[in-house]
Amino acid sequence: MKQKYERKILLVNPSFQFSFMSQTLLMTLVVLFVVYMFKVFMMWDLRRVALESGIAENSEFMRVLDYRSITSDIGFAVLAVILTIVMLGWTLWVSHRVAGPIHRIRNEIKKIIDGQPLQRIGIRDHDYFHELKESVNLLIEYFRR
Repeated sequence: MKQKYERKILLVNPSFQFSFMSQTLLMTLVVLFVVYMFKVFMMWDLRRVALESGIAENSEFMRVLDYRSITSDIGFAVLAVILTIVMLGWTLWVSHRVAGPIHRIRNEIKKIIDGQPLQRIGIRDHDYFHELKESVNLLIEYFRR
């Protein structure tokens, strides 16, 4: 029967996980900034073309254009907040899949050094570093002999 490994600690390695989350947050904000700047440029260019074609500054078209710019800003802000929250959640989940196996392997190596009874390491199926787990389990078997 396969043993189930469920993590009870959300932040297994806080320094790694917070670092990973902050880097992801930074990249998310950079992408959002670039997309927003593209929107600003497009609205500015549309306004410029409209004025060059003879549409008056106080015309109904320009008021609609300004209104659309404001509503798209609000929509973009809502989307940016949702995307940021989703990215932080995803990053926490991925970092947990990396930090968890490393935490288990590190703890087992400490047991080897302390001379405690050795146990095979098990990690969850969807976690990373299964190859490293197998190597440590081979080492444990070697020390057991």
